[in-house]
Amino acid sequence: MTTGAIYARVSTPGQREEGTSLETQVRECISFAEHKGLDIPPHLVFQEQASGADSNRPRLAHIRQLAREGRINALVVYHPDRLSRDATDLMVIFEEISEGGVEVLFVHGPSGNSPEDKLLRFIFGYKSEAERRDTIERTMRGKRQTARNGKMPNGTGRGLYGYRLKWVVDEQTAKPKQAGREIVEDEAEVVRQIFDMAIARDSAHKIAVVLNQQGIPSKTGSKWHPWTIKNLLKNAGYMGITYYGKERVHKPKNSSKRVRTPKDPSEWIEVKGYTPPLVSEEVFTLVQQRLLESKSRPGKAIEPYLLSGHVVCGYCGTPMAGSTLNRRYRYYRCRGTWATATTPRYCNASYMPTHKLEVMVWSKIEEAVEHPEAWMADMQQIREMEQGPIDDEISRIEQEIRRCKNRERRLVKLYQWDEVDDEWIRAESGPIKLMRKRHETELEGLKTQKVNVEEMARAEDHIKLFCERVRHNLDSFDFDDKRFALRALQIKAIVTTDTVRVKGIIGLSKDPTGAERDLATTARTSA
Repeated sequence: MTTGAIYARVSTPGQREEGTSLETQVRECISFAEHKGLDIPPHLVFQEQASGADSNRPRLAHIRQLAREGRINALVVYHPDRLSRDATDLMVIFEEISEGGVEVLFVHGPSGNSPEDKLLRFIFGYKSEAERRDTIERTMRGKRQTARNGKMPNGTGRGLYGYRLKWVVDEQTAKPKQAGREIVEDEAEVVRQIFDMAIARDSAHKIAVVLNQQGIPSKTGSKWHPWTIKNLLKNAGYMGITYYGKERVHKPKNSSKRVRTPKDPSEWIEVKGYTPPLVSEEVFTLVQQRLLESKSRPGKAIEPYLLSGHVVCGYCGTPMAGSTLNRRYRYYRCRGTWATATTPRYCNASYMPTHKLEVMVWSKIEEAVEHPEAWMADMQQIREMEQGPIDDEISRIEQEIRRCKNRERRLVKLYQWDEVDDEWIRAESGPIKLMRKRHETELEGLKTQKVNVEEMARAEDHIKLFCERVRHNLDSFDFDDKRFALRALQIKAIVTTDTVRVKGIIGLSKDPTGAERDLATTARTSA
């Protein structure tokens, strides 16, 4: 008996329309499979709650993997729109699963591969896509009208710190309904504390640190972050003004993350009377002035640091940042040596004086450019070591691909001579086809590797030319020239208290080797 799988999908957990609930889909798919003589093991019945516009669904991805591996021979789906509500995605998914020798069967919808069936499936997909757009538009139109009626639409954010939703019983339906927000007193005290500290010109970082030290959790139960504090202080809801539709939220195609885009304030809808105020309008306005003052407060211009982005701590691997002590002493410091609002200090590395470290790293770069022979010797050794094994492996993989193709030809001949039936062909051809594709992918990677190794020989001349051009101008390099050289050579300095190890790659316009080499042995220094 042919082994098959079932796929059922709904967009929302409460979906119960005729023929679209998970239970209805599975029941009809099982009945259809029994009529077709398919064996459906319980572990191959897949149910999923996800949008039909999203092609990155875990259980659908599992089915596609099973099809590629030849572990199923048939897939039963209630309707084409359960696979996808996007016409193009529906065609791609159908063809991909079918390529693995899997027969895709719809309880309601065309399952064949004739031009007419393909056209009908595309029409089904286009119709589902249009219905989805219409549903979204109707939903958003209804939510906007709900907001204009003084009620916040359901499913709008996780809530505002200091409040909880207020529910009352509808007299007509006897069901609970939203009646705005109500104050949570212990959280409200925290909100007032945050505004008082902001009026006293405490920074968002300091406020977050204080709240975390007091053990007060945020709305999500996690620690307070300065960015969270700033967003709270800017929220007009705390003075009793609530807006709906401040952002446009959408999910890009084939992405699991939602993107938020701010709307123009003219598009916002005020939900009147929804949120009771926690602070006065005067307090809120004063805090906004304080935020502007801190943003526009003049400060000393920060001088750039040459090794920014190119130096890491040798103890914990954390990037080191340029810092200034008393506006006079410049140094590099591991980011793990100072605590943030949410992360404690976790590294005790010493500071590294800026001038000493920059001079040391740049001297090693000069040394490497002055003596490129060592780089070329390494490249030649790598080329000689890899060339032979790559050729042998390419020959072996090409032979395996030929074997797979010969087996596929023999299967076709057996089918043409009526020696085997459709079911047997699907069961046997799927694993062979999968194995051939794996070998072809592996062969492509080996050929690319071979090209890279062959290009290493040509790269030697480029390295010589690169070093000859640069070595005479190193002394005249300004800050921007040096930064460019650091990026080109992909320099990384690994720093501890008494050692500095500099690593990099000769970064020409095209570096095919990817071969990493230490620019210098361990250099000694003092912190």
